[in-house]
Amino acid sequence: MFIKQIQSEILTYTENKQQILPSYSFSQYELVQDIMMFQSNKYYSGNIDSQKNYKFWTDIIGPRLDSEIKNIDFDTKDIILYSDNPKDSTGVFLANSELKQYLKTTSQAEILNEAVEQFSAFGNVVFKKVKNGYILWDPLNFYITNLSARTLDQTNVIECQEMNVSELEAHRGIWDNDVLDKVIKECQIKGRATTEKGVREDTENIYYKIYERNGNISLYDFKELRGEKIKDNDKEKFILAKLILAGIGDGKILKSGNEDNKQNEEFYLLYSGKLKKTPYIEAHRGRYQGRWFRTGLYELLMDTQIAINYNVNEIRQALEFGAKQIFRSSDTLIAKNILTDMERGDVVKSSDLQQVMTHFPQINEWVVEYNRLIQLADRLANSYEVAAGETMPSGTPFALSAMLNQNVNKLYDYIREKLGIALKNVFNEWVVPNLIKEIKVKDILKLTKDPSYVKRYKDMLVDSWYLNNLLAIGPHSSEIALMLKQGVREQLNKKEDFYIKNEKEFWEDFKATVDVVITGENVNIQAQNIKYTSFVRLETDPIRRTALIEKLYAMNGIDVSTLPKSTPGQMQPVNTQSEGMPIIAQSQPQTI
Repeated sequence: MFIKQIQSEILTYTENKQQILPSYSFSQYELVQDIMMFQSNKYYSGNIDSQKNYKFWTDIIGPRLDSEIKNIDFDTKDIILYSDNPKDSTGVFLANSELKQYLKTTSQAEILNEAVEQFSAFGNVVFKKVKNGYILWDPLNFYITNLSARTLDQTNVIECQEMNVSELEAHRGIWDNDVLDKVIKECQIKGRATTEKGVREDTENIYYKIYERNGNISLYDFKELRGEKIKDNDKEKFILAKLILAGIGDGKILKSGNEDNKQNEEFYLLYSGKLKKTPYIEAHRGRYQGRWFRTGLYELLMDTQIAINYNVNEIRQALEFGAKQIFRSSDTLIAKNILTDMERGDVVKSSDLQQVMTHFPQINEWVVEYNRLIQLADRLANSYEVAAGETMPSGTPFALSAMLNQNVNKLYDYIREKLGIALKNVFNEWVVPNLIKEIKVKDILKLTKDPSYVKRYKDMLVDSWYLNNLLAIGPHSSEIALMLKQGVREQLNKKEDFYIKNEKEFWEDFKATVDVVITGENVNIQAQNIKYTSFVRLETDPIRRTALIEKLYAMNGIDVSTLPKSTPGQMQPVNTQSEGMPIIAQSQPQTI
């Protein structure tokens, strides 16, 4: 029966190590547990040693993780829609506005922040498709059957979820209602708690273990689970399917409560359905090393963290022991404890009273080893001072700091690209299609309050008003045109919300693609800033120079549309400094 195969897959993942190489066995389940213990700064043996001394945990991974997350610097503003078709300009504008509202109203910022944290800490992050978007994986309860797979397309995936009754009831109508009623009645599991004496007790908290399997299954087994008619050649055909089951706990089928109290093979199939493709999109920080689970910062620095903890606790114990004052003497009449048995002014009569040296002479070597381990951690995690935003050592040349910063950022560009590619696929395949469907059925669209979109829409309205009233205005100069447009803009600036009538023409043959600008493939803000700044310095024409500066503002997200602006006639020609650097003289009012 196929249920036995699922049990075997769960037990193999949770209790056994799989052989990756002839002399290398690996347990992803154990590694994830280790990472979570390191995140909690806890020892498996507890933080008290056999001599009742507290074992310090000197966290060197957390600060380096924070530094990498900061340098990845991903935000919802980095997700944009674009189209290569010029006819889609209006649709792209409106779709981007709706996308920004979606990102703000659905708490996507928190989800994406967590994705970056998992990506750096665990070295992997998995996005899973659900009905109205996507969710993130739970690393501890994400079982794969082929640990050496390169991608999730090459392995079956089993997810274990602990749900309460309310969460189960939320799936009524999606899962089989009759089976759901049986699960609620038959598959209750009591929560456990540990007392101070170390005794585990059952609590009154009730939960249910639900297993979801996404992967390959023979058509024979699929039909057998569903109770459908089976054909002779069904065992030779395989399909991709989703199965959701209950009644399996820790690899064992729960007892059904029969009178003879014998364990049977009853299980509960809540849902079964065929899949066109796997519901997962994955991103990996590290490179493939014979296993699906790539190396993240915690695994990368695990050995260094262990060595640092041992080093720090040894130094602490040496300092504690060195602070003790111990004396020795062969005279049996001498006080047992000079500090407590004697008073100020007492005379000690002894021919050989001496202080015992308790200072640890090799403590300096421990300190040197500590500094070496810190440098090793910086090298492994790419967390030098320039990456962490710390002050460089005194005397470091500015050019050297700039070169170090540039080289450090090359790795972060590569890491951003890995994460950005996965995020583009998530939004292109799962988010944007549903978003466009929702936009098409709306009669009125409310424009987001993002300044960049509001400015663009105001420009569109001002230009449209000017063209519609061009004949009524009559002959006029460019200065009058600017003045009229400015008047219309001032009226628009008084409005808080803008609504747009939705037209079918916007969405005819509309095809938009999501881009994530943090990937560095199309847009490198830092490089663009340097390029534009160099041309601004060389440009002598004041109008072109102003246009370049405004583009520079726009690339960095600075909105200057509401700031006062001089007309071309008010600006004096650009002067040039002796070094060949052009400057613009201050604007002066014209005189007659």
